[in-house]
Amino acid sequence: MAIEMRQELPGLTREQAEAIAVQVNARARTAPGFIAHASGPMAGGYHVTEIWESREAFERFSDAVIAPLMRQLGVTGPFAPPQYLPVDNVVTR
Repeated sequence: MAIEMRQELPGLTREQAEAIAVQVNARARTAPGFIAHASGPMAGGYHVTEIWESREAFERFSDAVIAPLMRQLGVTGPFAPPQYLPVDNVVTR
């Protein structure tokens, strides 16, 4: 079953989010299980919402790509863990 992953990243700046996006977005498009990504500013940080075919697919990508990149860029939390919600319907253009 597809999942929606939601995460709020308090303290993350636009510059940090853009640096992450430059390196992650192209890799996400070809990652097994990836469906969609959206992110944007929130009060005091950034939020991310992604749709994946499974939680496991997202976690594999996060462990292999996102977490190491964030460490490399010096982006540290503490961040709350992601929320995972079931998805029954996804519509893309």
